[in-house]
Amino acid sequence: MCGISGIFITDHSEKVNPEILRSMNRALAHRGPDQDGIYFREFIGLGSQRLSIIDLESGAQPLSNREQSLWIVFNGEIYNHREIRENLEKRGYCFRTESDTEVILRAYEAYGTDCLHLLNGMFAFAIWDEKQEKLFLARDRLGIKPLFYWMKSGKFVFASEIKAILTQSDHPIGVNPEAVAEYLFCGFPLVSNTLFRGIHALSPGHFLEVSRKGLKIREYWDVPFSEMGYRTWKTRNRGEGDLENLYNLLDESVHHELFSHVPLGACLSGGLDSSLVTALALKYHPFLKTFNIGYTRNTEVFKQNPHRIVGEVRGDDTYYASLFARELKTDHHLYILPTDSLCEAIDRMIWHREKPLVTLSEYGHFRLNQEASQKVRVLLSGQGSDELFGGYYYWLQRKDRQNTMFFPWIWRTDPRKPGYPISAVDFLETLVTDEFRWETLYWEVHQDRFEEYLTRAKTSDFFNKLSYVFVKLHLHEMLEIEDRHSMASSVEVRVPFLDHRLVEWVLNLPGEIKTQKSDEKHFLKQMIRKYLPDFPEAILTRKKSPMPPPFEVQELINTMLASLKQPHLAIEAYFNREKLNAFLASFQEGSSGLFTQKHYALIRLYFLERWHKVFNV
Repeated sequence: MCGISGIFITDHSEKVNPEILRSMNRALAHRGPDQDGIYFREFIGLGSQRLSIIDLESGAQPLSNREQSLWIVFNGEIYNHREIRENLEKRGYCFRTESDTEVILRAYEAYGTDCLHLLNGMFAFAIWDEKQEKLFLARDRLGIKPLFYWMKSGKFVFASEIKAILTQSDHPIGVNPEAVAEYLFCGFPLVSNTLFRGIHALSPGHFLEVSRKGLKIREYWDVPFSEMGYRTWKTRNRGEGDLENLYNLLDESVHHELFSHVPLGACLSGGLDSSLVTALALKYHPFLKTFNIGYTRNTEVFKQNPHRIVGEVRGDDTYYASLFARELKTDHHLYILPTDSLCEAIDRMIWHREKPLVTLSEYGHFRLNQEASQKVRVLLSGQGSDELFGGYYYWLQRKDRQNTMFFPWIWRTDPRKPGYPISAVDFLETLVTDEFRWETLYWEVHQDRFEEYLTRAKTSDFFNKLSYVFVKLHLHEMLEIEDRHSMASSVEVRVPFLDHRLVEWVLNLPGEIKTQKSDEKHFLKQMIRKYLPDFPEAILTRKKSPMPPPFEVQELINTMLASLKQPHLAIEAYFNREKLNAFLASFQEGSSGLFTQKHYALIRLYFLERWHKVFNV
């Protein structure tokens, strides 16, 4: 696992300054504190900060082939690197290291850009091809590992995080208003957009080539829907063998992702997904270290009423995680987090995330990785299951195409209907200026994006169409939360649900077997009951609950209100000051709770303002 970066002067108008490469490395040091390295030659430079996970002794980067005509910097893990190595060795290729980095380089040498189809794992890498004077960049199919780039006036710059690109003294920092609108009204910038003008994310499943001829981007992977497979399933004995196939695919994925030369553990939230990953890992790794976080006030609330629902939170995560750890015998570590340093933590998280936070729940992600880093360097996560198996509440509403007009995870209501504003998005829309609305045309643009991705899903199964939209437009943000909060503490997070073979197979199963009536993730639960009989029933029957925010946050709310009442806010570029003042005045001083939609709108305003301050834009 690494932080990677590089510069390519495509027009040869200047030479790469190695000091700039070193400054980019320093900006990424948290991603890889074990080793730093640079390669530069006149118009090309590559940088790497390495977190050593596999081949601790000989996997230093940047890495070259024997002739030094190819150089690579790589962030991620290739889980089938040993199988690829064996095949390449049969073709006569020799290896100097045991690293998966060299396997990618040799595979590119053998197959060119088609090497991407061989790779099973999470990755973002760049290869400098000296003979062709070409820089080749690629990102994994689901977007587990990040990769950003900027190009202007013959200069191409890339990095694992935007802050490394921002070290370029000649880069004009500016705000991308379209991405701001996506954050406010979709929850986060979509696909390749970032909040920094001119800086883009390479989309998942895409590669990029840049040379003196220019820049081109191509998609090398998309979900391969098969209507023939769907019809075959409908006509045969429905479900026969599917549970076994699911179990085998997921078990193999977990087994592959346990390979590590450093200590490894698992996130254990007390929910279905992380518990399932942990249960499978325990087959190969007894007494696995597991990690969970909680808050004193949250536990007190649920002790008084175990079945209470607070916001979307159902029950105390610490109780369910401890129950699982006790029954399946993990080496469990529970951390009760303080809330008195939340404001300071928010700015640190925004610096790592490079965008406003989505919710206060991110504090739990951030601190869990911070605490776990004292004991392990790799964590397994259950991320990705919700998008594949119908884990979000939306699928239980049984909506059809005619009633699905916008992103499913965004709750908004019609301004013409009684009670408006109701949702957080409604509240924000009452505050935006007419100028910002017309500049971004966000409603129309976002609607077009939603329709585009529904159309791209080449299946007649509406459940799978929605699942495709979640995988393509929602999952990348959830994965970025995992990546940034873990790498902030130099921890690698692995996501077994997102083996691309499993994703492709699950998205071609009929939606009707994945979620039934009010039973979310029905298919996944069936598999667990059949193949993991020791799995705690209490976790199987628990309704989906997100990682909880701290309940004791009134001090933070007061801080938010006081901050947003100050004059000359950056967010006045988007919001009407008079309407904003009225909105802030509507909060009653001393009121408790953070779980009304109005509070969620307040949080989004505050996070956006803090992003402007943290990055001075």
